[in-house]
Amino acid sequence: MSMKNIKSLSALIVALLLPVFAWGLEVSGRIQSVSGKAGTIQLQDDKSQEVVVIRVDQNTRFENVKSIKELDAPDKVVIEFESGQPAARVKLVVVQVPEEWLIETKELAVLLNGKTPFTLYDARPAAKYDAGHLPGALSLPLDALKKNPSVLPQDKDQLLIFYCGGLTCPLSPSAAKIAQAEGHTNIRVYHGGDPAWRKARLPMMVQSEWLSKNLDAHHVILDVRSRAGEHLPGAVSLPLGELKRMSADFKANKTAWMFKNLPGVSDKSAPIIVYADRGFSPEAVGAYRELLGWSYGQVGVLEEGLTGWKALGLKTDVGSYASGITYVKKQVPGVVEPQEFSTLAKAGEAIVLDVRTAEEYSSAHVVKAVNIPLDELEGRLGELSRDAVILIHCGTGARASMAYTLLKSKGFNNVRFLDATLEIKKDGHFKVL
Repeated sequence: MSMKNIKSLSALIVALLLPVFAWGLEVSGRIQSVSGKAGTIQLQDDKSQEVVVIRVDQNTRFENVKSIKELDAPDKVVIEFESGQPAARVKLVVVQVPEEWLIETKELAVLLNGKTPFTLYDARPAAKYDAGHLPGALSLPLDALKKNPSVLPQDKDQLLIFYCGGLTCPLSPSAAKIAQAEGHTNIRVYHGGDPAWRKARLPMMVQSEWLSKNLDAHHVILDVRSRAGEHLPGAVSLPLGELKRMSADFKANKTAWMFKNLPGVSDKSAPIIVYADRGFSPEAVGAYRELLGWSYGQVGVLEEGLTGWKALGLKTDVGSYASGITYVKKQVPGVVEPQEFSTLAKAGEAIVLDVRTAEEYSSAHVVKAVNIPLDELEGRLGELSRDAVILIHCGTGARASMAYTLLKSKGFNNVRFLDATLEIKKDGHFKVL
């Protein structure tokens, strides 16, 4: 073979292998958090169980979704990337369901409001069901169904509907297959699951027995009735009308709209339970939708309302409500308390790392804070001292959490992050909301 032909063959081989080496690595796992602003995904690798942070850019190819904006926890994805580089491909792993089993949100909502007999099953773990489930659903975790399929109705023709955590969740399709194997002939799967239900702004419910065991500082209980009276222990009175007034105030003030929060609750994943006299009262459902509009992701409606609560003989209070919300977030590893963050930052005893965009930083930033946007952090690690205490912040805590994970994976041991909303003024003064 001539030298010219050898060179041509070598070039062809390189061209064919280049896409393989460009991707380099593949990770599969469930998303823990997403930052569309920073173009960053944090997920736990199924194989190593390590938490990894991967960037995307305009060259990233998405499959089964159009962009990063359509991804959210706990979606399962497969990501191909080269270490230190944005992902080449992000694929949403969609569990396949037979076409004849599928039921859409509108159809299920009609059934829930109609007279057709059916049974709706939540195939997620019991803890997920307790924290919020579709109206009228029964908890039937997949593991429990596997052990005892006889819990299904004796009538094999009765309509059974299963749901779980959305398109990437295998629990409800697996439960439906068990029902089919047991001889049931009228089966549906609500493939969108609880994410699609919330997206449609339809209420997720919590039951009185569960809530009675969680009347603590880690849960926000709001009485949204227009009139005060007998109420749940520890509840705060915040009528729907007041919530709507607050929304109007936020919309009238663009700066305030960025921080549309309940007083003392900047954590958008805070468990918030609203209630009125009845579960499906306009006040309760209206408050639920209002809070979803403020980007709170774990809002629930007390399914039986105050009437059902009292019917179970559960304790109520009369007289004064709680003077205000005293929410305490269950902290995760690496979190720095707001007071400690403020003290160390103002004293200059730590590196304050601002992982917001350069535009956000230039608008207002903490005095002497170092700005390295999250999507640039992996390539600029050399700018940070491994010996110094590093306190990370962003706007609300989501990007700061990802930056913490990334730095810990790179051997930075003296690093913590602020998991809260930070309001910063032009002069560098700040307040943790």
